[in-house]
Formats: sequence, C-alpha cells, structure tokens
Amino acid sequence: GFAGESRGSRGITRWQRVDRKPTSGTGRGPVINAKGPAGLGLRDREAGSRVIRVDVASSFQALGISLGLGLLVGTQRERVDAPLAGVRTFSLITLFGTLSGMLALTFGPWVIAAGLAGVALTSAMGNALNLKEPRGNSGITTEIAILLMYGIGAYLVNGHRSVAVVLGGGIAVLLHAKPFM
Repeated sequence: GFAGESRGSRGITRWQRVDRKPTSGTGRGPVINAKGPAGLGLRDREAGSRVIRVDVASSFQALGISLGLGLLVGTQRERVDAPLAGVRTFSLITLFGTLSGMLALTFGPWVIAAGLAGVALTSAMGNALNLKEPRGNSGITTEIAILLMYGIGAYLVNGHRSVAVVLGGGIAVLLHAKPFM
C-alpha cells in the first residue's frame, strides 16, 4: 500500500490506499472506510475502497461557513417577509446540504440527491400550505434560493470554500437587489 499527504486549498489531507486492515491508532483521528465509485472522497482518487481520515477542524469549518451563508441569505429573505423561509430555515437547509455532502463521502452520491429531493418536496409542501393566504408578488425566487443554498452546502465538502462563499454572498446580494433592478 501507500500513504501520503496532499496539500490543497483546505489544508493537509492524509490518505492511504487500503491494502490491509486500516488502523486508527495513529492519534490522527478516526478512520472511516469509504467504498464507492471514483468520484468521491479524496483528490487523489481510485475506484474501490479507500480510507478517509476525518479532519475534525475542517468539518467544523465547513459547517461554520454553511451556517454563516444560511444566516446571510435567510436574513435577507426574512427582511422582505418571504412566507416560505427565513433565517432558521435557510440556515438549516444549508447545514443539511453540508451534512449530506459529508455523508456522501461514505455512502455515495445518492445521499445528496435524496437530500435535494427531500428539500424540494418540503419546499413544495410549504407552498401548498401557504396557498390559503394570497400573496401579492408570488414568484419562485425563494424556492430557487432554497435549492441553491442546499447545493452550496453540499459543495462546501469537496469544492473550493472560497467559491461557495462568493456564491452564497452573490445570492444574498442578488436577492436584495430586486428593488433596484
């Protein structure tokens, strides 16, 4: 087998190929045996089994950024009295996206797809419940923002965090700029 470290935009990722039974007695954190296709997990990918060392600090950083972006977009939606979602809902949706992305490293990409379907279904149910109250300018902007924030949360796990922050900030600015457009 082989072992090594790769230095990327999110710090050092420790990895090793699974040729023998992995051990977690190295003091570097828990070891998760992840199986799946070659599109998941580490930057240096191989098909089949591999060991992913969970970096707790990196996980908390992704969750913190996710929470901050959800709070930002949720605050904007609450400021314009969007009936479907506000600060708490957007924060939870973005955190759910990040958690789904983390779980996808172990269980496969279907976790992200199932989460997206769940968010879309929940959003549709929220709209169905709000049909009793007539809305003046009923569009689908909040619903699209919900789906985008879920996607940004999932992207935070394997993508560039700076891109996710720019996208989340851009969404908040775009939503806030409606009166000026």
